[in-house]
Amino acid sequence: MSRGRLCGRTTAARSYASHIRLHLEPHLGHILLADLRPHHLDHMYEALLGDPRQPPRKAATVRRIHATLRAALNVGVRRRLIPWNPAVHIELPSTDRTQT
Repeated sequence: MSRGRLCGRTTAARSYASHIRLHLEPHLGHILLADLRPHHLDHMYEALLGDPRQPPRKAATVRRIHATLRAALNVGVRRRLIPWNPAVHIELPSTDRTQT
């Protein structure tokens, strides 16, 4: 395995761990997996984008956090821990890709 590929996996793992520790656990950690619903995710994303007590996250950051959560919940569906993935049909803010 090349060094670049290994380094990329390490960086991705750190990113996923950061998403879990800083965003997912504080907002969703108190909710049982079987009870998790799309409205819980909507509330979390609203808080991430507009909580006046914290610096706002950019839409791209929220999309990456969502991707981490969606992937984890897909594993839960495959392992039959949950019947469906509540993150599948969430509408996320669009990212502005205009150059300034």
